[in-house]
Amino acid sequence: MHDFDEPELSILKQRLARRIVKEEWDAQRVEDMDLVQITALANRTITADLEYLISKAVDPAKADYIVVTGVEIHNWGTDFDNDSPNLEFVAVTDSYAVIDGQRTDFDIEAVPVCGLFGFLVHVVVG
Repeated sequence: MHDFDEPELSILKQRLARRIVKEEWDAQRVEDMDLVQITALANRTITADLEYLISKAVDPAKADYIVVTGVEIHNWGTDFDNDSPNLEFVAVTDSYAVIDGQRTDFDIEAVPVCGLFGFLVHVVVG
């Protein structure tokens, strides 16, 4: 059911339900889902939606692009005013470049942070 106060969450729930049907999950598997499985399902769903939208908006013959997808990991702490680290981060799930219409997957986590900009320039410019 659509919740007008939470439209994005409502749409995501609908998309997840469709993905479960598409992947032919049985009722027991759905009932046994844990947070990791729900997160992985959401990641697959959102990534597929993103790639569909890219296919409708970008002509790879005219534009090169890079896609990096991931899952945001939230810190459930309540006190951020001390020296404890705030562990909010993104776990990358997919990273690839499309150059001259050719997709090249790469491991963005293998690139040192200090060299990331240069690496991306190298991937795009060649």
